[in-house]
Amino acid sequence: MTTAIIYRQQNSSSVVATQIQLTRCTVRDLGIDGNGTARGVNASYGFNIDGVGWLVERVKLSHSDAGMWASGSSGTVQNCQLITTYADGVNINNGDGPNKLGANLTVQNCLVDTHGDDGIAINSQGISLGRQNMQNPKVLNNESRNGTAANGLRIAGGVNSTVTGNNVHDDGPNTDNGIQVGKFSSDGFLLTGGQCNNNTFTHNGGRSGTAGIWVYEDAQCTFTGNQIVNANHNGVVIGSCSITFGDSNTINHPNEKGIWIMGTSSGSATHGSANIKNNTVSSLNSGQPAFQNDAGSAMSVTLTGNSWQGGGGTGVQFFADTNYGGASSQVLPVGTYTLSQLAARGMPNDWASSVKVPSGRTVIMYSDDNFTGTSWTRTSDTPNFTTLSPNANDLVSSVKVQ
Repeated sequence: MTTAIIYRQQNSSSVVATQIQLTRCTVRDLGIDGNGTARGVNASYGFNIDGVGWLVERVKLSHSDAGMWASGSSGTVQNCQLITTYADGVNINNGDGPNKLGANLTVQNCLVDTHGDDGIAINSQGISLGRQNMQNPKVLNNESRNGTAANGLRIAGGVNSTVTGNNVHDDGPNTDNGIQVGKFSSDGFLLTGGQCNNNTFTHNGGRSGTAGIWVYEDAQCTFTGNQIVNANHNGVVIGSCSITFGDSNTINHPNEKGIWIMGTSSGSATHGSANIKNNTVSSLNSGQPAFQNDAGSAMSVTLTGNSWQGGGGTGVQFFADTNYGGASSQVLPVGTYTLSQLAARGMPNDWASSVKVPSGRTVIMYSDDNFTGTSWTRTSDTPNFTTLSPNANDLVSSVKVQ
């Protein structure tokens, strides 16, 4: 792919693009380089692939729009290099007809360097056109680096979409997330049975509010063993979805929040469920929370065994339901917590129904912000706030831990 090179030239006003259209082929050991300088400027697709049982390996594509736009069934892109693509590096997708189903497509062991849209994308859309959701797409053991826009990786729909063992790093200031997980537009299919495991995301997210991992748009996915290192903004952002986040995801030194559940997602209240378990957040900047839930009771959140939940009887912990059920707040060490400070630690206003108080600690709960209104003092676990006099259920707005 570095000695057998096709050089192509395209005039930006040309009607005919210089992409290579492939159907049911094997292509290997080849280079394609062009005179493109920006998206749509002397540039078009590198390969446009469809059909059944195709294979592209050891191919290097440079200075194109999308490097590879691939549909069909049982196709594989492997051991390829996509260098300076002004659109996606590799986009596996679905289309119309039997040659474009988008079933059992794999991208593995590839390098994408300096992409102008998503580095590698699973792209399932076309509900209104009568297409089928993609089946079993896989993105395995690739490297995506030096992005200039969009995401390092993207899962947009698919049934059993799997993204495992990838390394995404060093994105530029105009990029979005290390990986974005959801769907593609209102005509995109939902992600169901997704797996995002054992990936590494380093220095991702150039734009404000972005993250190493961003999941929303009702995605159904499990995240295990991922490492997020030095995120330029947030470690993880969660919108409307149904996910299990854990075991063993690690978030080290995000510039902003460790894990953030948004209050609104796609213009509406964040909803769904998030089972967040056995994860580690470390090396936070001053004043930044390891976990923040701005969705409140609109989303069912379960926190179990995470590093920021503390332990050893050092702080109190509130729960959304009686008998220590439902979502839980962070463990609160000795200190004072206004309404906004509680919200930043996973305890929305008028939300708590039970509390665990370790031996030697006292918690004073107040019905209003800034330690005013009715107060309740507890020195031991209290499983049901309705039994307090007066009733404290869903009425706590500020707290002192002594």
